[in-house]
Amino acid sequence: MVAFHTAFGHASGGREGERIATASPRQAVAGFADATARERIIRVAATRPWTDSGVFVRAGEIVSVEAEGRVRVQRRRLWQPPSVEEVGPEGSFLVADDVADQRFPLAAGKHGPAPCFCLIGRIGQGPVFFIGRTKSWKADRSGWLWLGINDYDLGDNEGAFTARVSKPRSVRPVDWTVTPSATAGPGRPIPGSVVVFYVDGLRPDVVLEMAALGHLPTIKRLFVDGGVWLRNAFTAFPSD
Repeated sequence: MVAFHTAFGHASGGREGERIATASPRQAVAGFADATARERIIRVAATRPWTDSGVFVRAGEIVSVEAEGRVRVQRRRLWQPPSVEEVGPEGSFLVADDVADQRFPLAAGKHGPAPCFCLIGRIGQGPVFFIGRTKSWKADRSGWLWLGINDYDLGDNEGAFTARVSKPRSVRPVDWTVTPSATAGPGRPIPGSVVVFYVDGLRPDVVLEMAALGHLPTIKRLFVDGGVWLRNAFTAFPSD
């Protein structure tokens, strides 16, 4: 079994994030008074920089977040280059150049590898980190867990993500690969045949990671889930 782990780096939040993260924790969900509850469901509004999860994390604890839903992050652009208008927790890389130029809470666009408008988190005043659809990790610090959206302008946003926060016994992989034995089934290569898998400018490991995070749904459905062994693929550029 091979687990995929995200490679998106950390970035420091702005003053607003620091102010909110140091505020007294608010009860995020009615009926959940115990901050050490094993599971909690939080509505993460796209109109707020940070939402208190109501979950206190201790260094060394395993934390998992699973998110769903779609939010509007930009109004329709009539006289400007097209850019993504709605996103899921995984965010998007499909943004116009003027959007990519902006400074996001977690470095994105032209300034970093994270997706624009994705679900992000932070523990107390710690660094901002990527969450997306799902993240499971061992906390390296203690503090209250905050969830937010990786957006530089919240004024045109609508909607909310729904996040499920839990403390499982072990880290849950984002995805995994099961490698069957060469003699496990009747299937055999067709003599004299070859499949060419071409993705412009992306390394095989990047293709696998982006597919696991929800950014290449068609490639995931047709190739990754279909059993294509991308480890044997290679990157090709137009100049090649």
